[in-house]
Amino acid sequence: MPASVDRIMADLRREVHKYALVNEPNAQPEGEAGSVAHLRRVQWVSSHLPLGWPVMSGNPFQRGIIYTKKVVRRLLRWYINPIVDQQNQFNKATTDLIAEHQTRLKAMQERFADLEDELEDARRTIESLQQQIATLGDRKLP
Repeated sequence: MPASVDRIMADLRREVHKYALVNEPNAQPEGEAGSVAHLRRVQWVSSHLPLGWPVMSGNPFQRGIIYTKKVVRRLLRWYINPIVDQQNQFNKATTDLIAEHQTRLKAMQERFADLEDELEDARRTIESLQQQIATLGDRKLP
């Protein structure tokens, strides 16, 4: 019995840790902003959240429907949860890939700006050398 309790506790800790990391506002790596930060906040899908959330309906008939749906989802958990977990894994992989591409794009933009500066310096050097050549060409030979 203790081994199964330990296994259950380990599973619970892993699930809590997984969902807490996704739902924490500061869970995204530093430097991410805008759309990638938003993707990190919404990448996790709950298999039970939409039913009666955030406010349960006051109508008893609607409440009955909501509770019936919750019971059906609990009974079909063995079928639904693997699909939701696969979707969550896909969402995480996609978000990580987008974040990686955003980082690479930023690095390329910085490199492009550096190359533009180098090109402008080279143009100024060429212009200066052309002026020096013109000045030397205008001199009379002795």
